[in-house]
Amino acid sequence: MGGRRVKIFLWIACECLWCSAARRPIIDGVKHETPGQKWDRLKNQVQEGILNGYPNPQRDGCPGADAIHALAVRSANIDDETIEGDPQWQHVTHCSPCYGEYLEQFDRARAGKHTSTVK
Repeated sequence: MGGRRVKIFLWIACECLWCSAARRPIIDGVKHETPGQKWDRLKNQVQEGILNGYPNPQRDGCPGADAIHALAVRSANIDDETIEGDPQWQHVTHCSPCYGEYLEQFDRARAGKHTSTVK
């Protein structure tokens, strides 16, 4: 993960730790974590915070399924650092329903990327 992407991830992590869904003890078991386990734990906490901290039941300002899919494909390509300044990306990271759709599309895009490189 590029340095700039890590900074964005950490910014989102800090912001999401203030979300009520992410408020819980995070110290338990931390001492015995591997770096990979720590990364997964932090990633899951950030994702949980975004998925629960930004309700938007009326879907105000949502960019739509095609735009979310395009963002997921772009972010699956780790070399694409232009996504961070995209207004649609800013919306997706601050809208729980859009972020849920994004995660589904991202997993599909990443799985497709790995399958195509294995062949």
